[in-house]
Amino acid sequence: DPTALDRQGASLGERFRRRDPEGLARAFDRLGPPGRSEARRICRCRFLAEDALQSAFLDAWRQAHTYDPARAALSTWFLRIVRNRSLDAVRHRDRHEARLRR
Repeated sequence: DPTALDRQGASLGERFRRRDPEGLARAFDRLGPPGRSEARRICRCRFLAEDALQSAFLDAWRQAHTYDPARAALSTWFLRIVRNRSLDAVRHRDRHEARLRR
């Protein structure tokens, strides 16, 4: 039932925002696989993607209070963090490799 899933997602997002330990654990379990896929798609390197995903989880945990369920689904909010951390990781790697070639 899509309506039930929306309600579950909304309540999970609210629990995540309040930094409820059970809500955080469930959110990370649910968001880990799509986050990993997004990071690997952007980074094209498994190890770099894992680092970016870990960084995204830490950022999400630290910024949980800023999540607003009225603005976006929890998955949308989290995947944006994953995307940003993945792009940061790729840029950092590219700058480092460019310095090594000089």
